Amino acid sequence: MRSIHLVCVAAIVGLSAFACGGPDLEEVSGEVEQAVGENASALVVPWIIEGKWYKLVDSFSEQCGAGTLAVAAAPGVTNFKTYIPRGVTTTVPHYWWSTNGWFRWWCGGTAERAECNDPPGNDVDKRLRITWSTTSREVSIQCFEKCGSGSSSSQCY
Repeated sequence: MRSIHLVCVAAIVGLSAFACGGPDLEEVSGEVEQAVGENASALVVPWIIEGKWYKLVDSFSEQCGAGTLAVAAAPGVTNFKTYIPRGVTTTVPHYWWSTNGWFRWWCGGTAERAECNDPPGNDVDKRLRITWSTTSREVSIQCFEKCGSGSSSSQCY
């Protein structure tokens, strides 16, 4: 799904070849990567999360082969953790974010640390979207930051 998203964005940047979900995905990926460096601001695509506008600031994968996966969350959430079920994309609200961009997560009982490549900011303005694979140990993590007040997609640019 993320690859298709990037290919559709390639059309916005004005790349010579693109296909939204078509068979040309591999062919276009190199051009999309090159465009990121040249037109990074053009690749910002606003997302609506919890009724507010957010922008994707980082995405990466981790590994977890244990029976449970949890991410640090805000006070008021059970044990300050949000448990992530396999195969379900879960948004973690108001997660703890250090001044260096890292957050705490647990694979089973083992505490881990991961880092979003993003300037520090107010925790209230940040969200994680996490998907734990049903067929492997892969944990896909997307880091989002609210665009201004979140009331308009134009605040994302």
